[in-house]
This record gives sequence, structure tokens and C-alpha cells, in this order.
Amino acid sequence: MVEQCPYCELEYGDFRTGLTYRDVYEMLWSGSEDPEDWTYKRRHTILGKWHQLKQELWELHLEMCRRQAEYEASGEPDDEVPF
Repeated sequence: MVEQCPYCELEYGDFRTGLTYRDVYEMLWSGSEDPEDWTYKRRHTILGKWHQLKQELWELHLEMCRRQAEYEASGEPDDEVPF
């Protein structure tokens, strides 16, 4: 079964994070001189982090679409903004 946004009908497979492999790689950079703080930046680590980010952004997308649909249906803005 394909996961789809119930509001805008965007499919999860078509959803993009807007990030590149390099962007995710650089997110894992610690900037520390202490090797204890370093993160292994192998392919699996980077792709796993990218997958995690996509899932988080997908949940945010679903929430934003839900709020937009509620706003359009009621004409009243939602008081609680998650960010």
C-alpha cells in the first residue's frame, strides 16, 4: 500500500526533503577535535539519517496539510503552532 497525504494526495515516494547526500553528510560533522565526538560517515549512516529526516519532514507535511484544511474549512486560524 502506498502512503499518501489525505489532504493534498502527495505520495510518500514522491515527497522530497530538498536535501542532497552532501547536505546530510555535512549535518553529521561534529567540528570537534575530540575523536569521541565524531560520527562515522559511511554510506549506510548517511542514508539512514536521510531516511530519518524524510520521515520527520513527512510527518510535518501531514500536520501542515491538516492544519491548512482545517483553516480553509473553518476560516479560523489554529492557535497552536508547533514551531
